Amino acid sequence: MAAERNVLSFSMTSENSSTAAEASPIESEKSAKTVHHRNHPHYHTHHYSIKHRK
Repeated sequence: MAAERNVLSFSMTSENSSTAAEASPIESEKSAKTVHHRNHPHYHTHHYSIKHRK
């Protein structure tokens, strides 16, 4: 629970700095993933844990 809250707070701060996201393609890709994470939090975390467990 605490780890997930840290990820959510980090995604909020990264969204506020849109100029940094535009400057770096990697940052823009991260912001796109955070949007998906916010829309499907349970599915994304479940899928992520399974993918890295193997």
